Formats: sequence, structure tokens, C-alpha cells
Amino acid sequence: MDLSTIAHWLGHVSVNTTNKYISVNLEAKRETLAKVKPLLKWRRDSELMAWLTAL
Repeated sequence: MDLSTIAHWLGHVSVNTTNKYISVNLEAKRETLAKVKPLLKWRRDSELMAWLTAL
């Protein structure tokens, strides 16, 4: 798929913005995600987990 289509789907005005996201390496993504606090605290619901596993 071409980059301009992906940029359009994401709502980016410029393909350069999309390019910044795809050029970040996996280690940088891991480091960033490790710094982010969860927005919600998930509770373990056995029925929900069973349903998700079945998907």
C-alpha cells in the first residue's frame, strides 16, 4: 500500500508526518510505551477474557 493512502486514512495533512511514524524503530516504540501510564485500570473478567480468547 502506498504511503499517501495510509496518510489519508490516518488524517495526516502531509505524507511527511506519516513517514515520521514509520521510521521509528521498535526499540524507540517500546521505550515510549513503557513511559505511558495506562488510561484505565483493566480488571480481569473471566467471561470477557474467554470471549476475547475465542475471537
